[in-house]
Amino acid sequence: MAECGYLRFMKEIIIREIRPEEIPLLNDFLYEAIFIPEGVPAPPRSIIQQEDLQVYVRDFGKKADDRCLMAEVGGKVVGAVWTRIMNDYGHIADGIPSLAISLVKDYRHQGIGTELLREMLHLLRRDGYPQVSLSVQKANPAFRMYQKVGFEVLKETEEEYLMICNLKEPGLFRQALGKFLLGVIVVGLLLFLPAASLRYWQGWLLMGILFVPMFCAGLVMIIKNPDLLRKRLNAKEEEKEQKMVVKFSGLLFIAAFVVAGLNWRFGWCVLPGWAVWVSAGLFLICYLLYAEVLRENTYLSRTIEVQKNQKVIDTGLYGIVRHPMYMATTVLFLAMPLVLGSPLSFLIMLLYLPLIAKRIKNEEKVLEEGLEGYKEYKQKVKYKVIPFVW
Repeated sequence: MAECGYLRFMKEIIIREIRPEEIPLLNDFLYEAIFIPEGVPAPPRSIIQQEDLQVYVRDFGKKADDRCLMAEVGGKVVGAVWTRIMNDYGHIADGIPSLAISLVKDYRHQGIGTELLREMLHLLRRDGYPQVSLSVQKANPAFRMYQKVGFEVLKETEEEYLMICNLKEPGLFRQALGKFLLGVIVVGLLLFLPAASLRYWQGWLLMGILFVPMFCAGLVMIIKNPDLLRKRLNAKEEEKEQKMVVKFSGLLFIAAFVVAGLNWRFGWCVLPGWAVWVSAGLFLICYLLYAEVLRENTYLSRTIEVQKNQKVIDTGLYGIVRHPMYMATTVLFLAMPLVLGSPLSFLIMLLYLPLIAKRIKNEEKVLEEGLEGYKEYKQKVKYKVIPFVW
């Protein structure tokens, strides 16, 4: 949920566009991209001067269709993915770019290549390309990575696969509606099965104030900012530590919902009606704050990243706390068990606080390194989440 967010938090990796002075580095990455089977000696570096390889890098940046993203770790460029329309090994048709990707050896198998590919596919999709292609040797383990991000085998030779990725996604509305309905079903099952009754009115109240505004917000995003909605629907954490945070958060929600249903069923400790309605009001106020954050900050992402052309936002809610998104969502999440009338579930959800604190710490480190002006912004806006408290 990067609030000031084209950089992923995976060992502080920055994914960004290539700078003009870095274009000569593509010769280095072109050599690194050559697949060398185990036990086979590496070819001389001069091999990249061959015409069938120079087509990947010669005069790069001078053609309108040239695209390149770099991966940077600790100030060192460790990977690159680039595309151009060329008659290379992966060429399939005029107007369809071919893709090449390469990482420094010590930085492979860490998810960086996958993330580079995903960002490049997003960039190409945004720029209106219908497809992108590549060629990969059958023995190259990168083949599985290409499959993971959506490439499919178009045809094959004795040694290579010619792969293609269709960039035209399923209808955004259909994708969003599918995930929305899945969420309604899952939450409903988690609440009403443990309650063993559909008369659990607090459960219906939560589903109403949660999903009705969510559906309305989705419609607004489809109309006003479909690219933001697409990124939020498709975003996935790649860094192992952040994956664990997301998984543990999911377990907290499951436990809180199940306990809330059981609490209502057996009457262990149920809040009075007035407390439930007050909590519902607080929930809706925070939902409005969440919507305002979305309006103020078009760089919001579900994963920790700094995006291309991103600037520090220091007005509105961002002039009060540095992470108004987390302010809104933290209160939202803590209000949920109270809307359900379950103090026991509230105690479970308190475990969310150290998780979000850890995530904010990671994000601030990323933003300081990758977002110009963020250090000064921290001096200007002292509080992270709660004014005068945190």
